[in-house]
Amino acid sequence: MKLISKKTLIFLVVILIVVFGLFIRSRKKDTKEYYTVQRQDMELIVETSGYVQSNDKADLYFQVSETVTDVLVVEGDAVEKGDILATVSGQSLAQSSQVARDNRDIAIFEKDLYVEKYATDTDAVGGDDEYDRQLRIYDENISKAEALYDQSLINIRKSVIVAPFDGTISKVYVNKGDLSSVSRPAMEIQDVSKPVLYTNISEVDISYTDTSDKVEIIFDAFPDKVFTGYIYSINPAPETIQGVSYYKAEIKADNLPEKLRVGMSADINILAEKKEGVLYLPLYLMDNVTADTGLVKLDGNNGSEETEIKIGLNNYKGVEVISGLNEGDVVVYDRE
Repeated sequence: MKLISKKTLIFLVVILIVVFGLFIRSRKKDTKEYYTVQRQDMELIVETSGYVQSNDKADLYFQVSETVTDVLVVEGDAVEKGDILATVSGQSLAQSSQVARDNRDIAIFEKDLYVEKYATDTDAVGGDDEYDRQLRIYDENISKAEALYDQSLINIRKSVIVAPFDGTISKVYVNKGDLSSVSRPAMEIQDVSKPVLYTNISEVDISYTDTSDKVEIIFDAFPDKVFTGYIYSINPAPETIQGVSYYKAEIKADNLPEKLRVGMSADINILAEKKEGVLYLPLYLMDNVTADTGLVKLDGNNGSEETEIKIGLNNYKGVEVISGLNEGDVVVYDRE
């Protein structure tokens, strides 16, 4: 068997090194990605959640602290405006009202006696002038007593809870025999006949969102159908939820499921902003991204050069390039 010469062996090793080096370089080259900046349409979709509430909702309170004598409704009952829902004893209020009524009747009786006395003997009451003066005093006393009695009747009406509108009792917090409270609600009423869809928009997205923005709605209870609508109103006052400010927005749907119920939830996609023909750059090609700027590697004759660009709309997938790049520029991205 003929052995390979030393020179031939060295030559083969060199060839292997060169081939391996070219392989490594080609592998390194494959780790780079080149993106040509182009113009395209761009949308910002704000993804949030929605929830269904009643059109009208109210907590109902007793206005006096007394023993609850009757609770006339249970959760789920439909009631009409003016219906009495619960009562308290109101014993002290009734006693006060009786005293006020007695005082009013006494004031009227005293005036009647004085008038009768004047009719019998004018001189006995001090003459006409004195009669007129005393009569004004009696009338003032009657007026004051009548006002106190009217107020006592109003106070008695505070011993009952009355439905403020047509609706459904959604919560009952008191039972017969409890001591009523003026600071804790006794029950909750809702108008569930007209459900309303709301969503909370975070402070990050609210600057892009406005009334009349179109929305897509997918209810958890009806996942196979997409409903449409628009942002009807946005509450200017934020609510803080787990340290983040959210703005409550009402959504008007073009149509709603027939079996939609209060308490149901939905996924909401808001078309917050749309721009046509902007310079577009995928977000992953950028470094050190802020609200207004980012860094990219621009490909050139002398290799890549790091360049700062100014950005506009950011839809969390890509950005609108305001300045720093031109259409047709090539951005380099090293996947390593």
